[in-house]
Amino acid sequence: MSEKAKIISELDKIKDLYIEYLKDFVLRDSIIYYKTIMINAVLQRSLAIIDAYKKLILDNNIMVMNGLIRMQIDNCIYVYGIYMLYEDVKNTNNIFKDTILNNKQLRNFKVNNKNLTDNYIVSKINENQKDFKAMYKFYCRFVHFSDSAGLLAMEAKDENIMEFSLSTDYSRFDNHVIINGKTFIEVSKLILEYIRKYWEDIDNGTAINK
Repeated sequence: MSEKAKIISELDKIKDLYIEYLKDFVLRDSIIYYKTIMINAVLQRSLAIIDAYKKLILDNNIMVMNGLIRMQIDNCIYVYGIYMLYEDVKNTNNIFKDTILNNKQLRNFKVNNKNLTDNYIVSKINENQKDFKAMYKFYCRFVHFSDSAGLLAMEAKDENIMEFSLSTDYSRFDNHVIINGKTFIEVSKLILEYIRKYWEDIDNGTAINK
């Protein structure tokens, strides 16, 4: 099995873990709660990103692959941010209505008189996971236009020769995508790990189908 095939296989296993977790969560209680919808929303978003990533890895499209890792990191930030918010307000109903129904962004909430910006949430995550902030900053460089975008667009042919071209041939990134894929796997696993760890004690909120 090729390295790319192994990465895709691991991503399929993560998909199965997501489905199993949601199924188990629902089976604990046949009633659908606000919390159920929030969990489903995060896992569905992550699954959509995984599905796109599996297609891109076959073409070595590392520019967009890096952007997808940043989107998966954003799922982690959201889960932890909701946990921080719940610890402060203890009200799942209001959190669900504000963030899901009314599209209120986390950065517009305050905890300990601090807005829940990405940077603030990342700094809190980093207190327990020391490499998280560095990873976040690195992949932000592929979402916001930066030096990384420029470097990936150029190819060094010789010591004093730099070639510029517009092309959809990403074959030169063939070796890079394996490391990239392994990182993507770990971040995708982290989403479910965060849900299990940080949302376990969050109140279910209002019953939807009671």
